[in-house]
Amino acid sequence: MELFVRAADLDSLGKFIDLMFANKPAAPRPPLPPGLGHQTFFFGLQIDLIKVYKAVLKTGLNVMVQFFGDEALRNSAFDRTRGIVLENIESNDAATICRMYPGFTPDFPRADTDAHQIMLDELNGSLRFRMRLYNSFGYTAMLAPLNGPLRALIGSRLPKRVLIEYETTGIREVQVWA
Repeated sequence: MELFVRAADLDSLGKFIDLMFANKPAAPRPPLPPGLGHQTFFFGLQIDLIKVYKAVLKTGLNVMVQFFGDEALRNSAFDRTRGIVLENIESNDAATICRMYPGFTPDFPRADTDAHQIMLDELNGSLRFRMRLYNSFGYTAMLAPLNGPLRALIGSRLPKRVLIEYETTGIREVQVWA
């Protein structure tokens, strides 16, 4: 995304960007009169979901390595996910194993703080990764089928749940959701 802004000074530009990221509605403003220097501009945000899904998949693979080591990631069960993350030619394959995750379930509830939440668990014989950003947007991805060698390596260490605290920027594992 590219955004070009013309401003009277850098302070007003900073205030404008702060307002954009504050996620608050702007106060009503009277229309500007027609004439020189009173340009109207429109901008929008176009999200490339495939790139978002690839970022979710990469985060899931990183969490997998964090908890179970790089040996687990070398397992052939991850061939498809690795191939999607590392593909040279863009495809829509990421959308076949990753999607937005609506709502809040009892096993993955809303956090008490403004934080990122991530979780690895098993669903229908596959390793599932779930992520919620700032207690809002959620994603789920099926990282790999749990074949024999991968299941033996992971053992009974699922589910793994972590909470990345926004304010202290630390990562801590959560045994039980509050």
